[in-house]
Amino acid sequence: AREGDPHERRAREQAERDAVNATEQLRDARTEIARMREEVRTTRADAEDAKIRLARIEGEKQAEDALRNADKRAADQRAGVETLKQALARFGTVRDGSRGLTLVLAESLWANPRSTNLGAASASKLDQLGALLANSPDYQISIEAFTDNKGDEAALQQLTQDRARVLSERFAAAGVDVTRIQASGLGGASPVAPNTTVASRAKNRRTEVTLST
Repeated sequence: AREGDPHERRAREQAERDAVNATEQLRDARTEIARMREEVRTTRADAEDAKIRLARIEGEKQAEDALRNADKRAADQRAGVETLKQALARFGTVRDGSRGLTLVLAESLWANPRSTNLGAASASKLDQLGALLANSPDYQISIEAFTDNKGDEAALQQLTQDRARVLSERFAAAGVDVTRIQASGLGGASPVAPNTTVASRAKNRRTEVTLST
C-alpha cells in the first residue's frame, strides 16, 4: 500500500492542477464571453448610430432633392406660362390676374355688335386658338361674353350667352375637352369703360377667355 502512495499523491496533485486549470479556463472563457458580449453590444450601438446617421443623411438628401425638384417644376411652370402668354397674345390682349391668364377678344370677332355669327376672318383664328387650348390640358377654361348696355337687358343677356356657347362649341370642335370649359353670358355687366361713347361701348362688347389651374 505504501508503494501506491506516491501514485495516489501524484494522481491527486494532477487532479488538483487539472481542477485549477479548468477553473482558470472557465474564468478566462467567462471573461472572453463578457468581452464578446460587450463587443457585440458596442457593435450594435455603433450600427444603430450608423443607421440613424444614414437615415438623417438620406432624409436631408431627399429634402434637398424635393426642394430642387420643386424649384425646377416652378421654373418650368413659369417658363410654360410665359410661352403660353406669348402664344395667346397672337389672338388678343392678354392680362395676368388672380384667376389666371385672361385673353380679351375684341368685338371684331363677331359679324356686328348684335350678332352671334363670327366675322369672316374669325373662324380660322378661333380654330387655331382652340388647338392651342387643346394642347394646354392643365388649364380650366372660362368663357365670359360681355356687351354694352344699349338695349333690353334680357336680350343682351341672351346675346352674350349665345356668344359664349358659340365659342365653347368651337373650342370643343378643335379638340378641347368639354369638361374643361365653362361658358357664361354676362350681358352688360362689368363694363371696362363708361358706356358714353362709341369707342367705349366697343371696348365693353368683348369676350374674355380665362385660363386657370
